[in-house]
Amino acid sequence: MAKPTEAEPEEAAARQLGVEAVSQQLYANVTRYHAAIGADVSTTELASLEAKLLEEGRAACYKQQWEEALNLFTHALAVTEKSKTEM
Repeated sequence: MAKPTEAEPEEAAARQLGVEAVSQQLYANVTRYHAAIGADVSTTELASLEAKLLEEGRAACYKQQWEEALNLFTHALAVTEKSKTEM
């Protein structure tokens, strides 16, 4: 096994900060999207929207459009959370 270099701990720390920043951004986006969904939207409509967003997110992944996929999955998560709070 190769001996770790001095740069590896720094790279690991940078990756950790990157993951933390992405996580915070996802949380902020889901919270904002969740708040934008009106209270009078039926659970049937929410389920339909969730399925559509997930399908579009999968399609974006297959096309390797990572930012678009992440955005679609973030929206889907907000819809999922909204539908669960409506039950």
